[in-house]
Amino acid sequence: MNLSERKKKILSAVIDENFLTAEPVSSKQLQENYLKDFSSATIRNELATLEELGLLYHPHTSSGRLPTKDGIKLYVDEILPSIKSASVEDLTKMFDAKLDNVSSVLKTTAKAISEATNYTTIMSLSLYDFAIIEKVGLVGIDENSVLAIVSTDRGTIKDLITLEANEEELESSSKILTDIFRGKTLRQIENSDFLITSEIEKYKYMFELMVEMIASQEKKNNQIAIEGKNKLLEYPEFADSSKLRSAFEIFEEPSSLESLLDSTGQNIETIIETDENSPVKDCAIVTASYKVGDKTIGKASVFGPVRMDYKNVISILKGLSSEISHKLNQPNKNNSSKKGDD
Repeated sequence: MNLSERKKKILSAVIDENFLTAEPVSSKQLQENYLKDFSSATIRNELATLEELGLLYHPHTSSGRLPTKDGIKLYVDEILPSIKSASVEDLTKMFDAKLDNVSSVLKTTAKAISEATNYTTIMSLSLYDFAIIEKVGLVGIDENSVLAIVSTDRGTIKDLITLEANEEELESSSKILTDIFRGKTLRQIENSDFLITSEIEKYKYMFELMVEMIASQEKKNNQIAIEGKNKLLEYPEFADSSKLRSAFEIFEEPSSLESLLDSTGQNIETIIETDENSPVKDCAIVTASYKVGDKTIGKASVFGPVRMDYKNVISILKGLSSEISHKLNQPNKNNSSKKGDD
């Protein structure tokens, strides 16, 4: 929709004032607090036009106006994109993701975002698509059990596999598997078809066990953290206990959360739920994606009422997406492999 700058300014003022008061906004409020250079007649005329365009509406018999979902969507998509990223160094300075402490990192970062935005925050991250294998080790535990150890640039994964093999076979297998797997991501190991030559055919079973073990790690290391659920209690939109209960039930169901975090791949995406049957009807979710190369490997979502402080939320999430993506794309110096180390 091609709005004039004046209409955009008035629409923004209505949304900003409504966020602060949670009440319908009058032309008098707009003139006193935002639009001192505009006459009362001009403001009233523009408000009427914005209402005709479906961007504002009159609730009941109130003299004030509220933004419609279309009005908020236009505000987010066309008015806020130029907003600058917030400084989020304090949110991400500890974000050095490792396979063995992803849960702790996400919980701490989600809590920091929730405090900064005053909304519920949901974060997810999978190291499965970019943790690079450096070394494979097989250590005998007893006659039928072997400890498989896969060292990556993002930490180490370990698991017990059932296998009968002597120490010499395990040592040889470790070297061969390291040669095959080194430099590949965990995802590549699962999805790639490697050629196992006749020379190492006897190690094929060990190879297949390792692939199966690595493939089983995805669910273990794809983490979701939720912080600030009680923030919803601060907003009058959640005074309805059934609405609050529906939101909390969503937070407890992993499959529902995955659906909430599913986005189109845009860096910043805003969803305003309008489906009458949705458990989060009349709620808003702003999601930022963070990437390694072109691959989206995690997201941070801020969840709250439609009457959200979009300026603050989008500014923080923009900064977060940029900073985390930058950190994840940097080589992990602490875990870099040593030359000649087999």
